[in-house]
Amino acid sequence: MAFLNSFSEFFEMLFFGSRPEVIKKRLLRKIETELRTMNPSMLKNGNILPPFAEGLYILSQSCQSVFTILDETILSTTSNIAAGYVDLLISTGFTYEDCLIVKSLQYEGRKTEIERAENEKKEIDRQRNSLEKVIKDINGSEQMAQIEIVITRLMQLHDICSFDYTKFIQAFSHDFGDSVGEGKPLFRPVDLASQEQKLLDLYFIIKDFSVTASLAKAIIAIEEQRKATVLSQEAQNEITDNLKRISAILTKLITPDLVYKMLCIIKGDPKYEPGTNKYEFHFVEDYINRSRQMFDADTQRIINELKDARLSAELDKLFVDKEIQTISGYNNETNLILQKTSTQMFMWTTPLQIVKTFFFYYFSQGIQALLNDIVVEGFFSNTNMQSSFGSAVFYCGGIMARIAEFERSFEEDQENNISSIIRLASNSKTNQDLSKKLITKMANLNTQVKTMLQNDMTNFKKLTRDVKDLLNDSKKGSPELVSNIKMILFSTRNKEHTSLLETQFQYWQKFVEFMKNYVVFTDKE
Repeated sequence: MAFLNSFSEFFEMLFFGSRPEVIKKRLLRKIETELRTMNPSMLKNGNILPPFAEGLYILSQSCQSVFTILDETILSTTSNIAAGYVDLLISTGFTYEDCLIVKSLQYEGRKTEIERAENEKKEIDRQRNSLEKVIKDINGSEQMAQIEIVITRLMQLHDICSFDYTKFIQAFSHDFGDSVGEGKPLFRPVDLASQEQKLLDLYFIIKDFSVTASLAKAIIAIEEQRKATVLSQEAQNEITDNLKRISAILTKLITPDLVYKMLCIIKGDPKYEPGTNKYEFHFVEDYINRSRQMFDADTQRIINELKDARLSAELDKLFVDKEIQTISGYNNETNLILQKTSTQMFMWTTPLQIVKTFFFYYFSQGIQALLNDIVVEGFFSNTNMQSSFGSAVFYCGGIMARIAEFERSFEEDQENNISSIIRLASNSKTNQDLSKKLITKMANLNTQVKTMLQNDMTNFKKLTRDVKDLLNDSKKGSPELVSNIKMILFSTRNKEHTSLLETQFQYWQKFVEFMKNYVVFTDKE
């Protein structure tokens, strides 16, 4: 039979050798012969032979501990953890000087230096220049390019370790995986064509992979960080031995070329091009962008905290032992969570909290009713003042309701669901699309609060000015602004509210002055 097949091939080549389909068949037969005659043989009579399954079994055993290391570090589903390990590997390429600079730019160190500085802005600029020096060194480092390749290979290795070897091996041994501790199973040949999808999946992840000494060192480094200890020589050897076995299988037994040729046979096309995973990452660029974003976020946080600390004495005088009201969702507690997982923060938490506290204590329902009576019952000598005063009273009367509505927006199923924002932040560090989405979301919220504060304080400052004028007007023998102001203020219904307003009005004025630290008033009065 072999003689007849050889004669048929010779005859076909002699008379039809130039035809494309004949060339294709000849190339496919050549591939089959290569797989049949290789040592060990991998293919016979259209079946994948047991040595292939032996290789899968060794891979499955060797990948287990490596998978655990990668899955809990650089490929952790918690993006903040994963990014931390990427940063660790990138930092191995820093010069000693840059290591010291990066250490000095940690949050607490920066805050201490800015607090000590005579000129806050100059110190921030100095720190920024230090960061840019490190970034310049990173961009000019050839070693960084190699580190990025190693990190990319770790991503590919994780895919290789995540591959479902058990299901593939079960095609060669149906009972594999059912029992534990029974040792290596016995394998039987399996039809090549029936394993097409598994071969495609395997080729997709092993193409162009290689184990290097740098890869092994990187895994040892992240494992030491994970366990917070220096690994023993035995533990290091276990890692390197597993990597050597993985490398041996993928370079000598189940090679990308072997899997490729099997797929060519299945497809009946010697030039078939199966898909491969494109491992294209920009870890160093992402690190640089993240460092700049973190620097800016930390800068704003430091400025806010130092400002709050400087103003704490004034704040105590304003509220005189009164409890500061909390804001749901948009608050410093949420900021602490966001700062652990992202570079974003709520910018206006303190002033919004102060506004809520002020209106809670110093803008009672009784005072609002008194002001409304002046609008409705007052005989204003100037109708423009009546209209302007009425608008300010109406606007300020709705401030607490607007704050409450804003707080409700952070509840479940609402526009600013705080749980969704926190989840978005936790996944944003290693996902640029999510990072952009988070930045946009936070920018919109901060702009919304800034605008709200600006409008609130502009109207309240105007109201404070008008109330001052009206209180002074009421002390005149003949009021000039509102002729019946005395009757309204000192009526039975309003007398108590007027007394409270006169007592608390000093705090209105202090509040306006205090809020100049956070809000820029456009009027000059």
